[in-house]
Amino acid sequence: MKKVLVYAISGLIMLSMFSCGNKKATTLEELKKKYDGKEFKNCDKFIEAANEMMEVYFATVDKAVEGDEQAKKDVEAFDDFMQDFESQAEKFEKECPDKYKEFEDNFEKEMDEYMPKIMKLYGLEDLYDDVNSDDWNEDWEEVEEDVTQEVTE
Repeated sequence: MKKVLVYAISGLIMLSMFSCGNKKATTLEELKKKYDGKEFKNCDKFIEAANEMMEVYFATVDKAVEGDEQAKKDVEAFDDFMQDFESQAEKFEKECPDKYKEFEDNFEKEMDEYMPKIMKLYGLEDLYDDVNSDDWNEDWEEVEEDVTQEVTE
């Protein structure tokens, strides 16, 4: 009976160690701990991580809109964090264009939903009315130009 108990406890410890290692991040800090400096071996692992990063980013935007001060800081810090993966994104976009395109399409769909919230965070709600959600990348560049012009005037 004692051996069975030892095996059961050992199994539970191993299971908890395994599940903790695969736990999804819920904050920017957790993402940094999990992925900072990581080189992804294949497209599937990269896209899995990118989806996790996207989920955390949008959840952080939600918290920031609700007034969470740390979340507001994290939304601003996300850009720097994501730039660390830019070269890997370019690599996997070439290696697995179909999978990458699917990820990109999902991201753009989510971004369309979140743009009003993001614009609100930066106090740019009025400018958002002029943005065409069919191609937010192009329109975002126009908004950035408008913001830069307003700031310099």
